[in-house]
Amino acid sequence: MNKLKELGSLILGWAVFIGFVTIGILFLKGGLSILPGFINVLYIIGGIAFLLCLTILPFLCIFKSTRGVAAIGFYIASYVFGLQTWLLGFVVTLSFWGWFGVIIGLFLAGIGVVPLGIIASLIHREWFLVGNLVLSLALTYGVRILGLWLAEKVDNNSNHIEVTATVIENDTIQIE
Repeated sequence: MNKLKELGSLILGWAVFIGFVTIGILFLKGGLSILPGFINVLYIIGGIAFLLCLTILPFLCIFKSTRGVAAIGFYIASYVFGLQTWLLGFVVTLSFWGWFGVIIGLFLAGIGVVPLGIIASLIHREWFLVGNLVLSLALTYGVRILGLWLAEKVDNNSNHIEVTATVIENDTIQIE
């Protein structure tokens, strides 16, 4: 569980760093000219992660020996989905409310562009965007919670194995 948290922190740190670098490049390159290409590449990566979450990772959850790999896979996929959601919220907020809305969203812990994008889409009656942002948030946090839950199961199983090995080694059984 601690290794998964460390990996998640590392990935989050790199995602934040890449996000700040990307935003800086967007400002330097004159705006949104490179954003569509970046979003397209990100959505290809997200599509691959989604397919892995639907096809391979659930089967890895079945076996105790591969459950940790599935937990890490789901956890990493949640960050890919989160970056997609954040970028979509950024673009929607920028489209409807301009840079003022984006700056307000960035001051709200950096993630405020997503709720502001949902609110802006609601006000402009863009139901597809509202649904897309809400479902993206649900996918992001649902997959992240699943990864953490699986990691906890892996930790519990490994502790159980260690306790069993200790009991067998000492030739005594103590019931508490």
